[in-house]
Amino acid sequence: MKVTNEYVLELQQLNRRMDNIEKLMNMILLNDLIDDVEGVTEKEKIQRKKY
Repeated sequence: MKVTNEYVLELQQLNRRMDNIEKLMNMILLNDLIDDVEGVTEKEKIQRKKY
């Protein structure tokens, strides 16, 4: 199988996108953990998302 530059570039772009998704997921999880530690209720989380 011949590996072209275009194929390599597509793989690199996909890898960056996956890294960005992983970072976002980690940020969401961290935010939830902080809320849990601070005792923020689910109701307060929903209210905060409205703004």
